[in-house]
Amino acid sequence: MNLHRRNTVRGALAGVGLISLLTACPRPTPPPPYAAFNLTFKFPPLPASANLGNTYLAAIAFDADTGAISVVNSQSLGYGTPGGSQSNTVQLNLYGLDGLLNGTVYGQKEAKKINCSQAFAKGEADGIKDIKVTPEGAKTCNVYFVIFEDKDGNRSPSNAEEIYMTHDIVSYASSPLTFSYGSEDGHSAVSGSRNKGWSLVRHQVLQPTSTPGQYLVSMNSAPAEDQAIAINMHVPSAFYTSQSLPNAQLGGSQK
Repeated sequence: MNLHRRNTVRGALAGVGLISLLTACPRPTPPPPYAAFNLTFKFPPLPASANLGNTYLAAIAFDADTGAISVVNSQSLGYGTPGGSQSNTVQLNLYGLDGLLNGTVYGQKEAKKINCSQAFAKGEADGIKDIKVTPEGAKTCNVYFVIFEDKDGNRSPSNAEEIYMTHDIVSYASSPLTFSYGSEDGHSAVSGSRNKGWSLVRHQVLQPTSTPGQYLVSMNSAPAEDQAIAINMHVPSAFYTSQSLPNAQLGGSQK
């Protein structure tokens, strides 16, 4: 309650009982909840050469201006993993993601400031021709997931260290948005919708029998209850044509 409002209430209630005074002043509005995701990941058996104690599942984001990578959170696959590494299942929790939008310090070994929010067309869809985004000025910030062997000891993944990945992401949208575009080779049509705020976005690829060689790719915000469904990690694959196989068929192959 601001000063002017408080003085107005005080004058109007002069001589009125304490109970009336207390009930006339509205309760403060609670702060909005921080985005929190408790995600489960399934992955194929790790390569025999991988050092399990030095292998991690990481959630990463990229700075909008510099492209610098920042590790939002990570979980060792060697010990303390809920579900156990022997079951090829690991859980990762994400908290305080709004810090990615305002330059909060992130990074596990070297502190970094990151702001990953930028216009969809200039960030996530940079370089894509003939993209349609509604509304045009909508901004997004994406968190990606990767399993990597930390060979250089900096707790941050590189392309050479990557073992498994997923095209599923956790994404922030400044407003509800929809988008569509086609791949450069003309074989894939991509569309998606995002909820306002943070949401889990699932990657799905369909190949209709009526159009051989053509793919329909969707990237839609999933319902909150779908967060309980495990995310499948797999060998690096093409975004436009590949999707991880169901859990029972996990083994690194793609369709």
